Amino acid sequence: AKNMNTLKTNFVQDVGALGALPFFLLIISFLYILNQNIFALQLLLAIVLCHLLTYLIRWIYHKDRPAPQKYHSLVEKIDASSFPSLHAMRAMTFFVFGIVHVPSLIAYSLFGTYLFCISFSRHYLHKHDAIDILGGIFIGGIISFLIISLHL
Repeated sequence: AKNMNTLKTNFVQDVGALGALPFFLLIISFLYILNQNIFALQLLLAIVLCHLLTYLIRWIYHKDRPAPQKYHSLVEKIDASSFPSLHAMRAMTFFVFGIVHVPSLIAYSLFGTYLFCISFSRHYLHKHDAIDILGGIFIGGIISFLIISLHL
C-alpha cells in the first residue's frame, strides 16, 4: 500500500510540473515554432503578469501553505506563501487562451481537464487550500480577459 501511495504522489507531482514555469516556456516556444505568434505572445504576457501579481500579493499578504514551509528571507517568504496559487493562475490563462485560439469541443475538454488536473494536484500535494486555487483561477481569468479585451 505504501508503494502505491508513493507512486500516486509521484504521478501527481509530475502532473503538477505541467503547471510550472518551464512547461509554459516550452509551450510558448512551440507556439512560436508553429507560427501561433498571437497565442504565444498573449500567453507570455499573461505569465509575466501572473508572476508579478502573485509576488506582489504574497509580499503584501502572507498565508501559510497547508504544509507550512520555513523561510529566512523575503524571497523564501514569498515562495512559502500559499495565496494565490500561481500554478492554478497559469493553468487558467492557458485554458482561456487555448479555447480562444482553438475553439472546439475537444479543445474545451482538453484544456478544461488540464486546468482541473493542475488544480487538483496543488490541493493533493498540500501546497494550497481550495481558496488559494480558486483565487488563482479567478485572477488568471481576469488577466486573460484583460489581455483579450485590450487586443494584446
